[in-house]
Amino acid sequence: MPNTSPKPPRATPQSRGEEARLRILEAAIEEFAARGYRGASTRQLAESAGVNLGALTYYFGGKPNLYTAALEHVIARIDDVTRPMAERVLAALADDRAAPSQDLRPLLLAFLDQWLDIMLGRSNLQWRPSWSLLLTRAEVEPPEADLWPYRTTYALVLDPCAALVARIIARPEVDDECRILSIALLGQASAFKRQLDGQLRALNWTDIDEDRRDQLRAVLHRNAIAALDNATGVTRAVPL
Repeated sequence: MPNTSPKPPRATPQSRGEEARLRILEAAIEEFAARGYRGASTRQLAESAGVNLGALTYYFGGKPNLYTAALEHVIARIDDVTRPMAERVLAALADDRAAPSQDLRPLLLAFLDQWLDIMLGRSNLQWRPSWSLLLTRAEVEPPEADLWPYRTTYALVLDPCAALVARIIARPEVDDECRILSIALLGQASAFKRQLDGQLRALNWTDIDEDRRDQLRAVLHRNAIAALDNATGVTRAVPL
């Protein structure tokens, strides 16, 4: 009896090209994260991606462009996760213009929770240790002709966070203090990104389970509320 089951679609040259390009990007992220831009070996990178050395030039035009593409690939993944919350913040700020009595602090805390979950690998973004290394190295070795230190991953979350802070502390617009405060609040969560050294070992933790995540969240919330109150001159009773 003839086999009538549908045959799997053949890979087209375009799909094979996209697959090869993605393999190169993934290999580049690992290689640049491990060795930095200057120390990265294009030969090792090509071998890890399963392509010949000429494919790096064919798809990316060489090492400098590949470095930038690897960084942009990571940024795009983060952007996909953070964009819905950023849009929610912008919508709330627009509504608050018409109804300024709205308390926006819970939204800011939810925004910080999302960033904490991204750092802990608890969002639908599967954060990889190599991403942290790559972004850290990019601060020291920015892409050519690109002011990378001023366009880090924070740029994807800093603007809505700073806008929320400005509205909460009754500033007419985002100023340096709002941005500094926002960077400080986001930085508290970033300190606990997935890693097996640094802060985790200082806490004698090998991982962060749900209870520890809630513990971190509670501390970050208290710090955020205290910082906002301090910026607005509000004094709250401290429980004994």
